[in-house]
Amino acid sequence: MGPKVHPVIGAFLDVRSALDVLERGVSGTLQSPQEAAFVSAAKAHPELSAFVLQAKGKTRPSEESQNATILLAVRAALSVLPGDPALGPPAKKAREALSTAGADDEQIEQLLGGVLVEEAFTGDSDPTHFDPAFVVESFGELLELAKLDADVVNDLVERFAETSKPEARPLYLSVAESLFDAAWGEGPQSVNVEHVEDCLTNLVGDESELTGVKTTLEVLLRFLAAHRFIGPLRLERLLGHLKAWSLADAEDGEADEDAIEDDDLDDDEADDSGERGSSN
Repeated sequence: MGPKVHPVIGAFLDVRSALDVLERGVSGTLQSPQEAAFVSAAKAHPELSAFVLQAKGKTRPSEESQNATILLAVRAALSVLPGDPALGPPAKKAREALSTAGADDEQIEQLLGGVLVEEAFTGDSDPTHFDPAFVVESFGELLELAKLDADVVNDLVERFAETSKPEARPLYLSVAESLFDAAWGEGPQSVNVEHVEDCLTNLVGDESELTGVKTTLEVLLRFLAAHRFIGPLRLERLLGHLKAWSLADAEDGEADEDAIEDDDLDDDEADDSGERGSSN
């Protein structure tokens, strides 16, 4: 089973397929509107298409080539949204709200594209089909998220803390500040499972703290849902991830990061060795 993705993204998950389409774009032998959208995205973003083209002739495309292929596929998917009867109208409303709030075209593309990436590659729902309802809901969330600024976020923190008992106020403040920093520290975006993980990892040091933080975080997520920053489908996804999270997940994540760093170091050493060998 492959990931549940927008059809345009699904058509270009493989770097070799992307290379084939780019080559046929040059020769004028494209076979579908999806392929034409991908070639147009590549022309509009040469910095990404350059990474894709670097994979030509290689048996194993690099991570950079794979990531660039996915990003171009997302851009291509965004370009066909206006003609989609289900996704087009909510995407247009989200664009207008974000533009009114001061977001530029690139920021808007990143936010809308982030929704498609999240639908495709995160969550534990059925991976066999595209979930348009989640995408429509997420585009709708952007109407409220577009209104966020530092003052609004600070007000949300205080209003959430006011719902607690006096003895729980410090924890309520810590949880709200941690989640909002993870999700909105670099600008408004939909709250996703990675933000929830960041909050948990930041605040849970041992088992004795786990229940309190998870309980408070659930209250916060429901608070945000009541204020329309999180839709019902997203809330269900986030609460499911929150319930399943454990300290072992955080420890596994740290081990994975260490392994990646070790692999990068090994690759660098191999490259250095190859360069030395070729110079002899």
